[in-house]
Amino acid sequence: NAASGPGGAQPAGQASTGVFVTTGPPRTRDPGPTEVPTPAPPAPAALQVAQDWGQAWANHPAGVSNQQWLAGLKPYTTDEFLPVMSSVDPANIPATKVTGPPTAIHSYTSSVEVSLPTDGGVLDITVIQTPQGWRVASYDKAGN
Repeated sequence: NAASGPGGAQPAGQASTGVFVTTGPPRTRDPGPTEVPTPAPPAPAALQVAQDWGQAWANHPAGVSNQQWLAGLKPYTTDEFLPVMSSVDPANIPATKVTGPPTAIHSYTSSVEVSLPTDGGVLDITVIQTPQGWRVASYDKAGN
């Protein structure tokens, strides 16, 4: 009987997907301070951390181990982001040096997105304010 098989017509009154949607009371949101960042001039310390991190990122002489390379990044990197960086093979990093000053792209009271030129391309680095000071929380190659 095609009416009861998959893809067939269902008898009246039966849901065809088996998905049930329930609704509860409306949810209210209190927009806290973390939901709308406050624009601010870039903190000089944040720009310095981005530059120092970029120099450590590009510092990977032949034969450097991942552990040695991570040790150079550690003072400038959040505890949450350091394990992510442990999956990077420093031999695959095309850059060997920072080639210009850091430039703030977006700047807020607790985070700064920084553009940092290297000889292997421009890095887009996010620096955040932590209890330990400014630290790199993420990066990408600009344009990715």
